Amino acid sequence: MITEIDSGSESPETRKRLKLVAAVLATGVAIEIAAVVAEHRNPSGFVAAALVVVEMVVCLFVIATTIEVAEERSPRTLFLVSLALMATPFASAAILSPFTPGGHDSPTFAVLYFTLACVISGVPLMVVASVRFVGERRKRRSSAIE
Repeated sequence: MITEIDSGSESPETRKRLKLVAAVLATGVAIEIAAVVAEHRNPSGFVAAALVVVEMVVCLFVIATTIEVAEERSPRTLFLVSLALMATPFASAAILSPFTPGGHDSPTFAVLYFTLACVISGVPLMVVASVRFVGERRKRRSSAIE
């Protein structure tokens, strides 16, 4: 069995997609941090509530970039992106949890919306990666038999 290593074989379009996903995830985490800071500075302020609305828009961008990345052919890339999508909000929630007050406040909803959007996007992407991986394995086996 021959193992191929594709080092540096990513197309410019793939790199652009991955940078877009990274930028959207970084924006979502930055808005979560800003919402927590705004809530601590002015608990009854407008800024924290406005940041939740902005976070909802970022959640739509998370879903849109996931759809864009799903066009990628490499199952390894898809799997890694899905892991990054699902791990990012949990890592930020774990880091921000000591600073967010309990209850129904704006930072909690911002974290919740971002986490749900990332998980809802990451799980189907992981399924797509798994299906493509199994399809490639079957194709290799059938070509090796013939």
